[in-house]
Amino acid sequence: IELPKDANPQSKRERVEECRFELSNVPNSASLKQQIETLNTIRTTLPDVMWTGAGISRNAEELSRAIAQVEQWQRAIAHLPLTSAVHAMRPHQVAIVPASDLHNGLKAWGETRNLVTVAALILRSALFRCESRGGHFREDYPTVLSQWAGHTLISGNQERLSDLQD
Repeated sequence: IELPKDANPQSKRERVEECRFELSNVPNSASLKQQIETLNTIRTTLPDVMWTGAGISRNAEELSRAIAQVEQWQRAIAHLPLTSAVHAMRPHQVAIVPASDLHNGLKAWGETRNLVTVAALILRSALFRCESRGGHFREDYPTVLSQWAGHTLISGNQERLSDLQD
């Protein structure tokens, strides 16, 4: 935690105490175990969904189905008490994580949330690109098209093709 250089030791201690964040928003261990189980289910299912939806051979129907599943997981993660607890933190707060179950839950939450976010980006990019290119074949768009030369850029809900200079 960055503190002003002129702060005396007493005020430093008080400011550190102010910045501590007890993860009291996270319910009892039974609920935490259920949240971890939900996250683990997502993590073990995600590779199959990605392979089916965005494997080497792709099509709009499978990509759309995979996107719907990933969006459902994003909503489920957003409604977990762990998500509320993490979002309630302010910048530079110290999280006091007392139990290994909670530590494992936070780790599983962060990793799973990131994996699902990357999966959503891959799927949206693959659906946006209406051609076959490189090692990925679109059954519904089997040819390489020069107008698709470039990188897919995603910002918010907008997809676009970059210029070759981007």
